[in-house]
Amino acid sequence: REHLTDPLRKLIEFESEANFIHYYSVFHVPGPLQLPEYSTALMETWSEEVDPDQIKFRLAARKLRHEAVVARAGSLQITALLDESVFRRTVGGPAVLKSQLQELLRASALGLLRVRMIGFDAEVPMSYNAGFDILFLGVDGDLSSAVMYRETGTTDEILEDVAIGKANASGPPPAGPVARHYDRYQKLWNAADSEDDTIAFIRRRINDLG
Repeated sequence: REHLTDPLRKLIEFESEANFIHYYSVFHVPGPLQLPEYSTALMETWSEEVDPDQIKFRLAARKLRHEAVVARAGSLQITALLDESVFRRTVGGPAVLKSQLQELLRASALGLLRVRMIGFDAEVPMSYNAGFDILFLGVDGDLSSAVMYRETGTTDEILEDVAIGKANASGPPPAGPVARHYDRYQKLWNAADSEDDTIAFIRRRINDLG
């Protein structure tokens, strides 16, 4: 555990309690949805900046996280909003990406995952964050039970919204970072390709990979 960051340790605890998880990613398949081979290839890109032992333990943790979310199919609901480049970038080579895309289809078939793609031709401004996770420990959309995790390269953080402003201030307090990101997520989700179209694209991509 000492090789994992404090935010990541907290995230793993929240993942075990969450009822709904929403992933947004521009560059890669979200961590708990990754197969070990895909995770390994992805982690190798940080080999010059992250200690080898830390990479080893992060990979082990990611494998356990993947197994944990799959085991919760039926009680956990996940949505993933992914840029088209995620489906095209051959992380680890064509065979690894093919297996990873097949795993996404399996998660969808289990009723665990709903996935939508933001196509290159989508006429919608992208989020300024390359990726973030929003977890609801209670009812989906209830921001009082929400936490957000985001990472940029080798740094990461956990965020929760708190009331902002004085108690006697007029009007509601401004939205916190989790609320703003969730609002942005919903807008992007509604503007993205439908789930059926995304699944069809994934199937075509698998065929293209041979």
